[in-house]
Amino acid sequence: MAAPAAAMSLLPSHSPARLHRSNVVPCSLMSTPRSMRATPLGNCALSVPFPAAMKPRSTKFSTSRNSSDSAESDSVAENFSENDEDYADSTIVEAVEVRSGPEGCTIKMRNGDVLKCVHNSNEAGTLPVYDPHPAIVLHLNDSSNLLLPIIVLEFPSAMLSDAIRNVEPTRPTVYQVMSNILEVSGYKAKLVRVTKRVNETYFARVHLVKEGDDSAPPMSLDIRPSDAINLAVRCKIPIQVTQLVLISSLNRSLPRCSSCCASHVPG
Repeated sequence: MAAPAAAMSLLPSHSPARLHRSNVVPCSLMSTPRSMRATPLGNCALSVPFPAAMKPRSTKFSTSRNSSDSAESDSVAENFSENDEDYADSTIVEAVEVRSGPEGCTIKMRNGDVLKCVHNSNEAGTLPVYDPHPAIVLHLNDSSNLLLPIIVLEFPSAMLSDAIRNVEPTRPTVYQVMSNILEVSGYKAKLVRVTKRVNETYFARVHLVKEGDDSAPPMSLDIRPSDAINLAVRCKIPIQVTQLVLISSLNRSLPRCSSCCASHVPG
């Protein structure tokens, strides 16, 4: 099952940034828990074409912290708990596009609000300049008030907007097909996660459990962030982001009325 492939170039990557509202009213956050694979544009992410290979791996539930699932590791540890302290729950913010300039990036919200991002770390250097791109934005549900913009193709962005607004498609979408395949196979999506960053690429996984069979080992699939988030909305499951991806931002205290933003690439 594959979505139409589309050629796209990766933008240079920048690092976590601090968001300042610019003449806007507070934007409403959709409380749909979910997660995401992407390659960064600096710390902005672009969406990559639909999963080249979705690799199933056996997993076990664990209440302990998972130290091996990090941006430094080529493999993703399969033990997981919904309450793993290495991950933060997130909510989807309805964004239309992200634009970047030398001093930061601007996120245009669907309700007309505008959020301005500035660097939260001096190590990132100057932000790359790029024209507006469709984007999916996650808001981390913790005291850090972090935003994670993910630059994507128009297709996953439009599909996500329709799913959030419960717009019925005229024909089945690839995400509906994914959900249906899981259902007929007897598996249920438990949660999705943005798991790590390797060089300039972000990764996500969807964790699955066998319905009605507690003895069956949980499974997880490698998937790009934009597809993971779309699937999460349709399956009504949590989206989580690893703290390791945003560690530099999470260690900074933020001024009042400001937020942090980190960026991704193809997701």
